[in-house]
Amino acid sequence: MRLLPLPKKHPSQIVFHIPQNTQSLLDVGCNVGSHLAKAHEMGIKNLKGIEINPEAVKIAKDQLSHIQHHEIIHDSAENLPFESQSIDTVLCSEVLEHIPNELRSQVIQSIHRVLIPHGTLILTVPYQGAFSCLDPANIRFRLPKIFRWISQLLGGKGRDAGFIGQKQGIIWHHHFKLSELEQLLTPDFKIKQIRWRGCLLTPLCGYLAFPFYRKGWFDHPILQFIQAIETLEMQVQFGPFWSYNILIVAQKNQTQESQLK
Repeated sequence: MRLLPLPKKHPSQIVFHIPQNTQSLLDVGCNVGSHLAKAHEMGIKNLKGIEINPEAVKIAKDQLSHIQHHEIIHDSAENLPFESQSIDTVLCSEVLEHIPNELRSQVIQSIHRVLIPHGTLILTVPYQGAFSCLDPANIRFRLPKIFRWISQLLGGKGRDAGFIGQKQGIIWHHHFKLSELEQLLTPDFKIKQIRWRGCLLTPLCGYLAFPFYRKGWFDHPILQFIQAIETLEMQVQFGPFWSYNILIVAQKNQTQESQLK
């Protein structure tokens, strides 16, 4: 099966927004290290990642073993174990929805602390648009018996297996309103750019991809085709009513305390 040609960099992709002068980058919730690998290709030398899923951490360390200056830590994001004002750019892609509501502001404050003055935060989260109710990640909560039956039928462990038994476990996939994100980021950050991503096909692709992730068929051509369709839809800005996801580029504001240092 021939896949649709996709651009290497597009404004819908998180790495597109990494500032050119970035020397150090932290990926909060780095998963298997894909964004860090792309950042390395862009010439960024000092790379750090933190991930709560131990299975993903192991894969990330293997994938990035050829890179000299990198550090992958298995931990949660609310107390980042990095020096204050030591990171130029922080990525936080599809992470906040996995963190309990009471800890989200702590994560943002921790990111603010490790960023240099006027450093950049690039954030993506599920958005509360017209099709947020279709989120496949929430089927386990909406229809638990059906989810268990399908999971047993397919076998395997699935993408969320590594979260079981961890600090926060598996929680409801929250879809954010823009007002929630503005309240969460203020006053630590100033929002510089907003991009709306995805629509109806994005959650539908998640349902179609579920059996392949469950079976561990990550290189299957059908899964690659599904991912290509999702990527194409994510490139279209549908606006706040229809969109399924949101990307925000924000700049660190200087607090009075940091200005005195």
